[in-house]
Amino acid sequence: MLRTAAHEWTKAYAFGKPIGDFQNTRFALAEMLTEINVTQAYVDNAVLAVNDGNLPVVEAAQAKWWASELQKRVVDRCLQLHGRRLRLHHGCTR
Repeated sequence: MLRTAAHEWTKAYAFGKPIGDFQNTRFALAEMLTEINVTQAYVDNAVLAVNDGNLPVVEAAQAKWWASELQKRVVDRCLQLHGRRLRLHHGCTR
């Protein structure tokens, strides 16, 4: 979803320039990429703990919850930034 939205941000225009050129869009992209990278490291550590037999049930639930919540936030943010065009052309709905 994030790759699709970032690609679309280069094609959608507002005020005569691509929305991907606006500072707000760049900040949002940076925030989402940072959260995704942190979550990937968190999940990777959980997988290593599972492989070692050292992952408590509560920590497994935390990793699952965090990753699924992040997914919802990223999709929502992409849809907010890009709007109706992304939903219609790429089959994204709420």
